[in-house]
Amino acid sequence: MKKIILSIFLSMALLLTACHVEINVSPKENSSSNQNATTSSNEEPAKNPDTTSDSNSSNSGNLDAPTSPEITGNNTAQALADFNSIEIDVLAADIQIVNGSELSVSYNFSDKEPIKKMNVIDGILYIETSFNPMEIFDRSNNWFVTITIPEGTTLLDVDLETISGNIDVSGISCNSCSVSSKAGTINVNNLTSTELDAESISGDIRVVDTSSSKADFETISSNLDISGTFGELETSSVSGNTNIVGSISMPSKLESTSGNISLSVNQPISLMAQSTGSITMNGKKSSSPLRTVDGIPVEIQSISGKIAVQSTN
Repeated sequence: MKKIILSIFLSMALLLTACHVEINVSPKENSSSNQNATTSSNEEPAKNPDTTSDSNSSNSGNLDAPTSPEITGNNTAQALADFNSIEIDVLAADIQIVNGSELSVSYNFSDKEPIKKMNVIDGILYIETSFNPMEIFDRSNNWFVTITIPEGTTLLDVDLETISGNIDVSGISCNSCSVSSKAGTINVNNLTSTELDAESISGDIRVVDTSSSKADFETISSNLDISGTFGELETSSVSGNTNIVGSISMPSKLESTSGNISLSVNQPISLMAQSTGSITMNGKKSSSPLRTVDGIPVEIQSISGKIAVQSTN
C-alpha cells in the first residue's frame, strides 16, 4: 500500500514538473536570435539597444496582420492589436500609406534612428523614432515605413510627420488626415477625407484626384499643385507657386507673398483678387483689386505674385 501511495506521489511530481517546463519553454521557442519580445497594446513598447553599426545598418521588419499579427525588426517584436488611426513621427524615413488587399506594416530604419515607440494604444497605431540632431544620415539608403490599408476601410485620424523623408498617401479614406514634411515631397493621390491638412517648408506638395470637405495647404518655398473636389479650401505660400484645378463648394482663401497663384474651376465664383503683380480673369487682364459677384466666394491675395483665374463666370 505504501508503495502504491509513493508511486502516485512520484507520478504527480513528474506531471507537475513536465507542466512547468512546457510553460517556460514556450516563449523561448517563439523568440528569435535578435532577442525579440512581444508586448500588448497597453504595455510600454520595446526599445532597441544602443548599436555601434554604421549608417548603412538598419532596423527592418514586416507585418502581415491577418496571418501574423506582429511587427518584427532587429531586436524587437511586438503584437499588433486592431487599429483605426495612425500616428507616425520619424526623421529620415519615407512614409507611405496605400490601399491593398490586406493589412500590412513594414519598415526599414537606420540604426542612427532607433525606434522609440511602435505599438497600438486605444485603437491608434503609434510609430515614432528618436535621433541625435548631430548625426548625418545617408539619404541614398532606403529608409521607409509603409502601411497598406485594406480596400473599403475608412480610418479615423491619420497624422504623418517626417523631417527629410517623402510622404505618399494614396487611395485611402479617412475622417482627418494631416501630413507634414520639412524637406521632403508630399504626394496625395485619390484620397477621400473630411479634413485634409498638408504642410511643407522646402518640399513640393502634389494633390491629385482628391476629395475633402475642408482642406488646408501651407508651404514656404515649395510649390503647390492641387486637383480635386473641395468644400472649404485654404492655401498659403511664401515664395512657391500655387496651381489649383477642380471645384470649390464653400468660401475659400488663397494667399501668397511672392509666388504666383493660378485657379481653374468649372463653376461660377464671387472673386476678390488683389496683388501688385498682374491679374487675369479668363485670359483678360484686370486691375487690382478685381471683384466679381456670381457664385462661391473666393478670396485671392498676393503681395507681388501673379494671379490667374479661369472660371465659368
